[in-house]
Amino acid sequence: MDNKEAIEILKMSMDSPFERDLLLGKAVNLAIKALEEKEPEFEIWKPENGEKVWFVGGYGAVDYTYYDLGLAFSYAQGDIFQTEAEAIFEKEKQAIVFRYKNLTKLSWGGEKEIWDGKMRHHYPLRYIGAKKIQTDYTLNRNIGNVYFKTEQSLQDAIAEIGEDNIKKYILEV
Repeated sequence: MDNKEAIEILKMSMDSPFERDLLLGKAVNLAIKALEEKEPEFEIWKPENGEKVWFVGGYGAVDYTYYDLGLAFSYAQGDIFQTEAEAIFEKEKQAIVFRYKNLTKLSWGGEKEIWDGKMRHHYPLRYIGAKKIQTDYTLNRNIGNVYFKTEQSLQDAIAEIGEDNIKKYILEV
């Protein structure tokens, strides 16, 4: 938005419903225009043929190779990384997420969590800001969440994995 448009909006009176609607319409149009003109804040990296890339091998070793079309499927799955640090992060994350999901199954006696329509409490891991993890129950199921049977089993998982690892690798905050 340029200064001329901003001054015009500021001068408008909001005494009548028509003027309020006109002002709101102009503000919305300017906001849309600003969003359309905004440059993307990031680019999606795609390796070039022959570029050095990193990956986590089958035995957990972080290694590099040079990209070619034979690795296109691995790239599409998110298994190819631009830097060694990204590959190391992913290796650590996979280990933490694997342990976390196994702890959820253990909390249900080795079975999958029970969603049978009965009013059962389920305990998901949530981040509520100010670097605080919330562990209260829910009766609703959200796609992508994993649920513990009891709050104590969730608290035990947090203690075992570590709150910092939970925030870094599971909640990604």
